[in-house]
Amino acid sequence: MRQFAPQPSSSMSELKNPILDVAASFWDDDRYRAFRVCYQSMRQLDDIVDDLKVAGLADNPDLRSRVKRQLAEAMQLLQSNVDAPKEVLELRQTMNELKIPLEPWRRLVRSMAFDLEHHGFTSFLQFARYANGAAVAPASIFIHLIGLSYADGVYTPAPIDIFKAARPLAMFSYLTHILRDFRKDVAEGLEYIPAKMRCQYAVSADDWQAAGRGEQSNGFVAMIAHYHALADRFRRKSVVTANPVYPYLDEPEKFSLHLIWELYAQIHEAIARADFVLAPELIHPSTSDLYQRIEKLARVMQVSDTTLSRGLARIGLNRWRNRAQ
Repeated sequence: MRQFAPQPSSSMSELKNPILDVAASFWDDDRYRAFRVCYQSMRQLDDIVDDLKVAGLADNPDLRSRVKRQLAEAMQLLQSNVDAPKEVLELRQTMNELKIPLEPWRRLVRSMAFDLEHHGFTSFLQFARYANGAAVAPASIFIHLIGLSYADGVYTPAPIDIFKAARPLAMFSYLTHILRDFRKDVAEGLEYIPAKMRCQYAVSADDWQAAGRGEQSNGFVAMIAHYHALADRFRRKSVVTANPVYPYLDEPEKFSLHLIWELYAQIHEAIARADFVLAPELIHPSTSDLYQRIEKLARVMQVSDTTLSRGLARIGLNRWRNRAQ
């Protein structure tokens, strides 16, 4: 049984922004605003389901039906022209101006509906289908936004399949994210590692709960090593410069796409260094670690001072740059 004695929390990152948001922070104002509007709407749909599950109420058929209606109503509101709350009107306008397709929201809602009816996943294939909505859909909006060109007041999307372009990096990110947040998810009753994989490594329900408390059985560690290797397969497929959207990108967008890969790679590498012990104190990068990874990438890519300063200011890391200078 592997255990880990917690270290002082000062080593943990102060940065609470999702990595997609960190990466988008380096864009121009209009593109960044559009991302925040879209991401917030998706986060709200996801939270409707997660909140029910975390509260332990997902087995209540009446509550499940109510949440399904909420998801359906949200989609209807998004597709219609009827009067709507301010945030929906802003989202509609953003989607119209930046030519953002509705399909990512459809895929997300399908995955959320699946989530309502299931507690965890039977197989990795079932999980991967779910991830097409839960992870690839938000990432596809990111890909759409960075691929836009702008001329004479009109945005034009890059001529690519945004879902195919987003999938490898989204899957690498999602699998790594699941490992990073494992203990938090266990505490909230959320399960993402498939049952077949747990069975393959003889990880019992007791082993699972013990791992959530920081006591990892040998079977659990072997399972996590396997899951980490699956993430690595997607990591190797998600070569940023080979992404179909890459030829259409300017400096801030190229930097942001590389940055997603780098920040998840940072966590992925930390998990391996920790011998697959999923202790947040070992695998969550500190604020200093995050800044150094961002700054190093900016240096290698010769990112302009304007782009770098804009992003660091938005995520509150400009003071770290001032310290370094």
